[in-house]
Amino acid sequence: EMKIPLTLLLLAAGIGYGMTFDVRSVRDRVDQPSSSGPYETTWELVSVDGLACGEYQDAWVIYPSGTAATGMTFPLLSFAHGKKAGGTALKPSYRTLLEHTASFGFVIIAPRSCPDDYCADFYQDQLYCITAAKEGGLSSTGLESVDWSHSVGIFGHSMGAAATVISAGVDGYGISAAFVLHPYYNPPSIYEKIRVPTVHGTGSSDQICPPQEVKFGYEKNSFFPKVFAEIENATHLEPNTSSEHRWDPFRPPALHVPHQRRYRRV
Repeated sequence: EMKIPLTLLLLAAGIGYGMTFDVRSVRDRVDQPSSSGPYETTWELVSVDGLACGEYQDAWVIYPSGTAATGMTFPLLSFAHGKKAGGTALKPSYRTLLEHTASFGFVIIAPRSCPDDYCADFYQDQLYCITAAKEGGLSSTGLESVDWSHSVGIFGHSMGAAATVISAGVDGYGISAAFVLHPYYNPPSIYEKIRVPTVHGTGSSDQICPPQEVKFGYEKNSFFPKVFAEIENATHLEPNTSSEHRWDPFRPPALHVPHQRRYRRV
């Protein structure tokens, strides 16, 4: 078992290798894996007209708040939820995951669209939220603290992770890092289009999206650096129902995006 700093793997441009490792004993690596970052967090529901998938035309914005965040600016992350976890289910399903991530200094925008079914085009809403946030047309206190000199990070779970894989291959949105948690299957051609450093996360007990499928996507991804990470005994619902929150120590450092820069294939 290797102790791999994901920050180095994801944010060092031009490193021509990938890495596979098992996340078997997170508590041996991190003192308090579920502890929050230095910032309090606030949820804000924001109207987003033009979302393509489903009835909800809005998104949650989760952002650092409180005294420590006063006058500070932060990078933007766009999050895509899993199947049947949109709409009113998004906040209770992903509250711990999103608050923990935002507490380390991120503004997160999470569309509530696609509430009931599998949406093959959900990536469009993940990307549209980035554009809407940047163009300044959304009425949001949280989005006022986004630092647009930084690149954007994207992440998602299950269906939303499959959407994130597609988004990771689309130019024009300033994306520089992706974290896909237990992604639904995408054809090989989608993984071959990835253009940013990506963590492919899974669990050994995931029976919905088996780890071998996630490993297959990782292998088809030809963009470096990249990571395949598997948590022993984790099920498909590790990101939103586990009491251990074993992804927590790895997600914030993996998504700490740099100032605007270009990566390249090697």
